[in-house]
Amino acid sequence: MRNLPAALQPPTVVATLAHASLSEGLGLMYFAASNEDAHLEDAISWVAGHLVPCGEENAMAGLDYVVRLLSCKRPDADIMKGYAAILGDMPEDLLSLALRATCAAATYHKLPPPGVFVRAVEDEWSRRKSDLSRLLRHRERIRLANRTRSHRQGAVEATPSRPALLLVPQFRAE
Repeated sequence: MRNLPAALQPPTVVATLAHASLSEGLGLMYFAASNEDAHLEDAISWVAGHLVPCGEENAMAGLDYVVRLLSCKRPDADIMKGYAAILGDMPEDLLSLALRATCAAATYHKLPPPGVFVRAVEDEWSRRKSDLSRLLRHRERIRLANRTRSHRQGAVEATPSRPALLLVPQFRAE
């Protein structure tokens, strides 16, 4: 989460996600559950906002620019649709970066295969997906910690969980 604004980097979330041990993480989650929930939701929405696909139209416009820039022959419409479908899943800023990096490295007047564009931003794209996944897991851990804490305080009645009932054949729920 190195690109996360400073206001959205509460120490509990960063420490838990980056390199905290399990016992440290559990302690931090209890702290975060009471103090940092708002920051966590902001971080989740910020990272998710940077994973919004740019769409096939933007990808097609970018590819048209690459074709003009490299002075290469424009492939058939079906081929271009395939390129746009693959590149349209990228966030807009990563698409722009991929197009620039690929054009800078191109030596021939030929449109590079789609994998070259993806490979140019693969690490950053994977990192963003991983960050979002970690934040979502962290939010679920906080929810579980809150449920456990309220259960220990007697606020929640003890009832068998549904998955436990499914393990015992005579108590199988329909």
